[in-house]
Amino acid sequence: IGFSQFLLQEMYGPLGHDMYREHVSIINTSGSHLLNVISDILDISKIEIGAVELDETTFDMEQCVAECMKMVRERADNGSLKLTMDIDLGGRNIFADELRIKQIVLNLLSNAIKFTPANGEISVTGHIDENGEMRLCVSDIGIGIETDKIDTVLETFGQVRTNSSLPHEGTGLGLPLAKSRAEIHGGSLDIESAIREGTAVTMKLPAARVIRAH
Repeated sequence: IGFSQFLLQEMYGPLGHDMYREHVSIINTSGSHLLNVISDILDISKIEIGAVELDETTFDMEQCVAECMKMVRERADNGSLKLTMDIDLGGRNIFADELRIKQIVLNLLSNAIKFTPANGEISVTGHIDENGEMRLCVSDIGIGIETDKIDTVLETFGQVRTNSSLPHEGTGLGLPLAKSRAEIHGGSLDIESAIREGTAVTMKLPAARVIRAH
């Protein structure tokens, strides 16, 4: 990754043929993808043996989600998708590991973008329920998941191919990691879905992590 970035910067002069730049860019992108896969495998291994230490702080959940949406906005625009957000926590903040919460939100948004056809809509909603728990839901009108396959997509390396012709690639680690990251906060991750109707994934965090803002 380092050497490919060095070449892309052309510090010692131009690479020459445009194909060289394209191929170096592919090397860089592929290397970064492999690094992310390795990081996910290491992270899920740490979670399984209870070796994860949370870096907990108090933060604004609405701002956290807004930052995640900025990061995926270009991909959504490229797919002609509409992103909306409606979060009302009643003036409360969240006490959690913000980086890992962002990783959960980014994964859910990325999945929704991947499996929603052009001109579709993806929405993120959040509120405090009657038990004082925070609920954050990412919903789409994508291809959906068969009800009896939901447990499979939550298993490590579990993947479901609704249509083998669809160009959707992945490692099968995203949703299991999101679920595990929610659970180490004392929360949960639940999926409701129907084929050709869409998917709604809800992350819940316990009331103890909901803090009134000063």
